[in-house]
Formats: sequence, C-alpha cells, structure tokens
Amino acid sequence: MDDFDPDELDRIGERLSQAWVQQRLLHPEFEADRAALLAFRTSGQTALSAASDALEEAAEALGIEEFEVSQRIKQRGTILHKLQRMRDLGRPLALSEMIDVIGCRIVVATPAEASRVAELIRARSPLEVVAAIDYATRPKRTGYRAIHLRARSQGRLVEVQVRTRRQHEWAQRSEDLQLGVAAVLRDGGGPEAIQRYLRALGDVLAVRDAGREPSPRLLDRLERAERELGEYHEPHGDD
Repeated sequence: MDDFDPDELDRIGERLSQAWVQQRLLHPEFEADRAALLAFRTSGQTALSAASDALEEAAEALGIEEFEVSQRIKQRGTILHKLQRMRDLGRPLALSEMIDVIGCRIVVATPAEASRVAELIRARSPLEVVAAIDYATRPKRTGYRAIHLRARSQGRLVEVQVRTRRQHEWAQRSEDLQLGVAAVLRDGGGPEAIQRYLRALGDVLAVRDAGREPSPRLLDRLERAERELGEYHEPHGDD
C-alpha cells in the first residue's frame, strides 16, 4: 500500500467520515487528514493504469474487436459516504480495506466474452486476483449484473468490473435514477417504484444477453414497472 500505514489510514477514514456526517469536513482541524486522503487517492493512478492495460491486453489476446476500458478514482465524498453507509448497515468498513477506491472496467458485447476476459485475467495477467464475484449469474437484489474481480495491482487494491453492453446500460440507468435519492439504491433500498423497475429491467436485459426474447409476462412486468416509475416522478401539487 505504498508508504501508507494501514492503521493510520483507517483512523483517518474514521475521523473524516464522522466529520462528513457532522458537516465539519472543511474545518481546519481536519486539514492534514484531508491532505492524506487526497494523497492516498491520487497515489493509486499508476496501479490503476496498469490494471486498465491488463484488461486491454486480455481483450486483444482473446481477439475481441469491440470493447471499452475505463477507469476511475473514487471522489472524497463518495468514499466517506460509503464508510458511513457501511457503518449504518452494521458492516463497518476500514478505509485500508476498501477495494474500490480505485477501479477499472471493461465493457464487451456478450456474456461469453465477459467470462473469457475474467478467466484470462485470473489465469494469466499482471494482476493478482484475490477474489471473484459473479454477479452476472447471481445478480444483486437490485438487479445489478457484472463480474467483479478484487485484485492487487502494484500492491494496491483495485476493483475490476467486467460487463456486457446491456449490463452497462442497466448500470447507467441505475446511476441516472440515483440522482436525488443518494446511494441507497446500491443496497436495495430507496423508493420501491425505482427498485421494481430496475429489477424488471435487469431481468429483461439478462434474457436478451442470453440470446432469447423476453416472455410476454416479463415484458408486461417491465411495462407496469415503467408506468409506476413515471407516476412516481410526476410532480404532485398541493391538494
């Protein structure tokens, strides 16, 4: 973890997440902690670039012609929100153990291509994969699907996501709907109308990813969810 002491990093995360909740994050007493968190975030760029390169090399080695690789470093507010959110859920998370401070993603056309990329990364790449979670076949209750690899790149923890185009379409739609309802959708919370829509949309896209057409019953479920979503977003005036 470069020159960062894990215990001190965890204490910094604890202090800043508490300050964030108390709306005291910009207070001068946290200036050193803010600077340390910024240094930790930005120091991951080299490791992140190496992980992204590994994804590109894997796709090219497999002869996949159409793919898209992207990368990101979590913003300070997103990190602190997650630390507090996990604490509220009764699953405290240490900053030094947060896998997705840095992350990269590859989007390919089909589930078969996604599986092949993930398998190659695990078997033969500069990344040290420490865990794999297959949300593609065992989706989250929100409807989210993808293959996640938890890995080390040059000593830094990095989250690697492997998605199909339809899985990425679902994720982008979910991000759009999260605006205004914070990040509760990621945990299966939030307005039920949004949850029903996302679950139905995820099921429809998964069937199409498998090369089949959704059943009339499934399409009807999505249509009803879309109507409910539209009603939820309609402005309501005073009676």
